[in-house]
Amino acid sequence: MESPSHLALVDSSPGMRRYAALANALRVRVVAGEWPPGSALPAESLLAAEHQVALGTMRRALELLVEQGLIERIHGRGTFVRQGIAGGSMLRFFRFGGGSNEVPQSRIIQRQSLAAPTAVARGLGVAPGEPVLRL
Repeated sequence: MESPSHLALVDSSPGMRRYAALANALRVRVVAGEWPPGSALPAESLLAAEHQVALGTMRRALELLVEQGLIERIHGRGTFVRQGIAGGSMLRFFRFGGGSNEVPQSRIIQRQSLAAPTAVARGLGVAPGEPVLRL
């Protein structure tokens, strides 16, 4: 789907690398439902041509989305939007926004390893006292 609006999303802001801005633009398209969970993304070369970037820049943007768990590459088959838990969209709750196409972001502010209290262990399906990670 070629659209000037996709090209506008690739403009990087000061301090943001071009591949990161490109990854954000692709993420917006996934969240908007252009490529639903389980669907294949267009070939890297087609995406690079559409966004007027070098193939290496496109590959780095896609690799960033792989690292973030949004897409997956299957050797010999292509690049696909990942399925969420139980086959549902892992981005389902993002679509409740006001249609701004902004992608929510998160940041871990604290990380702590601890022994699971009884109630937490029950909820996670692990034995009380097993190590768990609190974010």
